[in-house]
Amino acid sequence: MIANHNRPYENHSAPFNVRAADTRNYATQYAGLYFSRLALLRPKAFKTASEIWKGCRIVERVLDIQGGDGESVIIAGTVFMDMPLKPCILDVVAKEAWVTAPPPRVKYTSDKDKVLLEDESGRLELVGAPIDTGFLVSGVIVAVRGYENENNQFHVQDICFPRYQIEHPIPTIEEDTFVAFVSGLSVGPNFALSLELQLLMDYLTGEAGSVSDQASIASICRVVVVGNSLEKKTISESSYAAGSMTKNSGETYSPSSLTLLDSLFSQLCSSVHVDVMPGSEDATNYALPQYAMPSGLFPKSRGFSSFQSVSNPYCASIGGVRLLGTSGQTIDDIYRYVDAEDRMAMVERTLRWGHMAPTAPDTLACYPFQDADPFIIDKHPNLYFIGNQPEFGTKLSVGPLGETTRIVLVPSFSKTKTIALVNLRTLDCHKVSFKQ
Repeated sequence: MIANHNRPYENHSAPFNVRAADTRNYATQYAGLYFSRLALLRPKAFKTASEIWKGCRIVERVLDIQGGDGESVIIAGTVFMDMPLKPCILDVVAKEAWVTAPPPRVKYTSDKDKVLLEDESGRLELVGAPIDTGFLVSGVIVAVRGYENENNQFHVQDICFPRYQIEHPIPTIEEDTFVAFVSGLSVGPNFALSLELQLLMDYLTGEAGSVSDQASIASICRVVVVGNSLEKKTISESSYAAGSMTKNSGETYSPSSLTLLDSLFSQLCSSVHVDVMPGSEDATNYALPQYAMPSGLFPKSRGFSSFQSVSNPYCASIGGVRLLGTSGQTIDDIYRYVDAEDRMAMVERTLRWGHMAPTAPDTLACYPFQDADPFIIDKHPNLYFIGNQPEFGTKLSVGPLGETTRIVLVPSFSKTKTIALVNLRTLDCHKVSFKQ
């Protein structure tokens, strides 16, 4: 079956593979990551701004603005959200002494929030309608047009973001070719093989489905498992700290869970290529980028050439169509920064920002890169997927230069019994539900 669905495949996830274990250095400061992000994206932001606001003067550093004359100028830098309710490391240390820690906040927003723009020279508060009605989070690189007011604030008149590279033409695939996205299997110690999960396995291996379904099922070339395949067995409360940036030491996984998950994957691998991404609940490192789960956890599956354990984030091309996605932590963290519920808009914003994880390392744990920022979206993805979301969602997003990206919110299967199918020929997407 696999031979009938081979499509040219390339894994582009090398930037997410942190150096070998003996050379990793977690003792360095995160300033290097911020400076790298600013150095890489600020020139693109200025270039975009100069194309949009022709004739407007560019001020290279935010503290070099000469206020008082009302002249509109362009500045660029890194957004920092000053939010009193945002987690603070000092609060984490204090809460470790509590008998029971309070649950983490669902939202960080309050009426005391401020938006600041910073670079190597300093910080400047941003005000104005585009900021009040905007959709910004910490870590985003922006260019803004405006002037300094009498309160030493920068009054923003307009805003723009860096643009990524767009590759043309979009690859053409002559035959229908589907990729299935599954997330949140949550196989745990008390897990029982449900009817819905068995139906899913039968469906993906071509042993279930109506006559009309068989054509699309037979055209599935790859299954991407988008994180949270496992469920933790135990969590030691004494090691838990609300808002902690470190993984809880009391987390363990049941051997029976790993055995069952390995059996499920090996069943799939006999029929189709399978890429397994880690998620926040899986047996790998906590901070992004998450390394591929060790193949030793899957002794049956690793014997198949069709099995691949990959990183989170994950980037690849199938038949020339570029895929990019995460297991959901990036959007879950952005969700806390904004007083809104529309996750599709949040995902679309990361495309406009040219960055898939801007809130790292502020409130999203990540490796302290010094000379690069692998979370920058430097090339236009044709397909952009986010795993472990509350519900299925999809949209064909059109960018400022007419570029199109199919966005897919992949729901947690354990909660919704739903997966997503994307046709790489047309980029059409639909859900498949296995609810009883």
